[in-house]
Amino acid sequence: MVSWSFVAALTVATIATVYCVLPEQFHECVKGCPSGFFYFDDSCYVIPRIKVSWGQAVGYCRALDSELLTIETAAEQEFLAQELKKHHGKMFWFAAQDMVVEGIWRWTRSLSPVLLKYWRKAQPDNRLAPDYIHREHCGAIAEDGWSDELCNDEHYFICEKPSW
Repeated sequence: MVSWSFVAALTVATIATVYCVLPEQFHECVKGCPSGFFYFDDSCYVIPRIKVSWGQAVGYCRALDSELLTIETAAEQEFLAQELKKHHGKMFWFAAQDMVVEGIWRWTRSLSPVLLKYWRKAQPDNRLAPDYIHREHCGAIAEDGWSDELCNDEHYFICEKPSW
């Protein structure tokens, strides 16, 4: 008999529910992250296995009660770079964007400026298109750094939420 349990429910668009019950799944709950998320430095992360546009990624993360990844420290960047090595060069959407003012990168949730910058060589390049709408305004991350991408391109993405 379980002497105590903690149940965290997460409902997504498919009405699927994920449960984390102690002590059988203690390793998943002890850090304060829902089942399926991984922990680092008071944050929980999940990498869904689907490719979507940047805007769809924002919505998907919100459905998971989280936000697109915001990188706040050098330690977090290094941790994620190591984690992304498992994904062999794939690109992942994260919350950096320059939609408001071209060339001024801001975080989606707070609109605060992106202070840490880990751009790949020759990035951001904005792949200059003849008109503003078709330029690269959305940030993507890979194991070797950041790049700007067309927001309608489809990439994997990383959601983040505070641990409890």
